[in-house]
Amino acid sequence: MVRIALLVIAVLLYGGRIVDAQSPSGCNCDYTISKGGIYMNSLMNVLPGKTVCIQSGRYDHLRFIGFVGTSAQPIRFINCGGQVNVGIDEYYSGIQFEASRYFVLSGSGDSNYQYGFKLDQSNTDASGLSIGVLSSDCEVERVEVAKAGFAGFFIKTDPTCDPVTWREKFTMYNVKLHDNYIHDTGGEGMYIGNSFYSGVNVTCNGAVKVVYPHLIQGLEVYNNRIEHTGAEGLQYGCAPDAQVHHNHIDYAGISPFAKNQNNGLQISGGSGGDCYSNIIRHVAGTGLAILGHLGNNRIYNNVIYDVGQDGIFCDDRPGSLSNTSMAFLNNTISKAGRDGIRLYNEINVNTIANNVITQTNAIPALGGRAFVFQQGARADMVANFVAINTATAGFVDVSADSADFRLTPCSPLIRAGVNVSSWGVLADLDGKLRDGAYDIGAYSFSPDSLNTAPIDVALACLNQRLALVIAYPSPTSDQVTLLLPEDQFIDQIHIYNSMGQRVINQLNTQGRTNTLTISVAHLPSGHYFFDIFINPSDIIRGRFIKQ
Repeated sequence: MVRIALLVIAVLLYGGRIVDAQSPSGCNCDYTISKGGIYMNSLMNVLPGKTVCIQSGRYDHLRFIGFVGTSAQPIRFINCGGQVNVGIDEYYSGIQFEASRYFVLSGSGDSNYQYGFKLDQSNTDASGLSIGVLSSDCEVERVEVAKAGFAGFFIKTDPTCDPVTWREKFTMYNVKLHDNYIHDTGGEGMYIGNSFYSGVNVTCNGAVKVVYPHLIQGLEVYNNRIEHTGAEGLQYGCAPDAQVHHNHIDYAGISPFAKNQNNGLQISGGSGGDCYSNIIRHVAGTGLAILGHLGNNRIYNNVIYDVGQDGIFCDDRPGSLSNTSMAFLNNTISKAGRDGIRLYNEINVNTIANNVITQTNAIPALGGRAFVFQQGARADMVANFVAINTATAGFVDVSADSADFRLTPCSPLIRAGVNVSSWGVLADLDGKLRDGAYDIGAYSFSPDSLNTAPIDVALACLNQRLALVIAYPSPTSDQVTLLLPEDQFIDQIHIYNSMGQRVINQLNTQGRTNTLTISVAHLPSGHYFFDIFINPSDIIRGRFIKQ
């Protein structure tokens, strides 16, 4: 009955000339749509490589069924003559694609509008854009979701009793989502792929059985703005080789529909690949939550600021692969309500390097720390910087709501990291190539940056910072001597391990001296940071290596 109704609607639309095979002035279109409704390609017969224009104006909803191009010649859907506004308070999404493949939805049809499609109304249970019913190989760009009852983008086909929806029968390929703006959603900003990699229960002919959701091979999500979402800002699952980067997420999880649905960016079961150079701020829950992943993930160059729970949380669950790698590299985490990085993934080989974590335990009742390992999780840790006071790290500006975590010329993070090029981390969040002497955190210091002093001042500051203290020998096996300029005198010294834990607290009992030798023979091998207190308010920082 439903299929007959859809067919009748499509016939009326096409027969009523709502689809026009001519192009409006200024648009290079093969077909033009000017009314809302359901469009079936079995009737329209749009061939690969053709362009379907949606005339500017107001539409209740648009549903496209069975539009299949080729990898070389996708079918393009673009706005024409201005912005296309879509939405109505009904159960269906604003724009839907079903049983479609090799297509592009692009809001680039009018240069006067950054976002040629604006989806601004939906029912409580509906999404702005939905791509499902065995759809695959699609690209979405320059679309704004200004209001959605549920998710801004909802992209997956959930498994049912029909075997064609099961993992062994269907794979979604090559999903590319970029340069979109999503805000004010009741649920997730982007909900991509199923969250239950290890299977879901469905009732078929009165019997309950476990079925497995499809994978997404070739997922790319980048350059998207996501703001004011009720649940997670961006969530993806069942995506083994995902590339998720340069997304900006603000104010996520502000009114979750369920407990723990309030994270900034969530990597769900069955996912791997890279998550890098994302900015995640003002999140009710955890900034970056990694739940039941496959492994072989690289998490790097992310900025995570002002989150209610942990900066980064990672665990393993049924379906996670043992002895796979998890690399947390060059992330900047500040003002986490509880912990900076919390790991429960004991089956993985974890590496934590070049991360800066400041102002953990921003909500004191949570008892947070910089690094927490539970359930037997361990990590190789090197060159991480931890500070209670964010100003200690030498960021450009941490006072404003937009907090700039680039480095000032005298930041102790400059040249304090280790070379992680073997992990493929070759540039910073801004795309600046990192040299052999890596800086700690998501940003590499640029003397000629607009956010820093001129080159000559910056270099002078660097030289001054390096000359303030000498730590020798380094590497050392038994003791280290710290030497200040002759006009500086040591009051006390704190030494921290790479986890930010204070391991030595030594007062100077030798009177006014600019040098002090400390025994470190009892310390494990690794990188250590030290604070030399000249007086209660003046601190000089450095580091040394214990063999």
